Amino acid sequence: MQNLGLMVVPLAVGIVLDKTNPGVAEAKVAGEAITYSYQTTWTIFVGLTVLALLTAIWLKAEDKRKGYGLELPNIKR
Repeated sequence: MQNLGLMVVPLAVGIVLDKTNPGVAEAKVAGEAITYSYQTTWTIFVGLTVLALLTAIWLKAEDKRKGYGLELPNIKR
């Protein structure tokens, strides 16, 4: 699952960056001084961070409620 995220997220961010900055790539090839706007891509990263935080809090609560032992060591002496 992690490898899937490592593959999909950069592709999605690149596509969003191209769609939200039309003409910038062509202007760079022509030598014009135009910069990208990264506001939308940073919003994606902030959203993913908030989603990860909420998922971690939810997992912690589920572990406490049902006793899965998610933070216990897997090797017993």
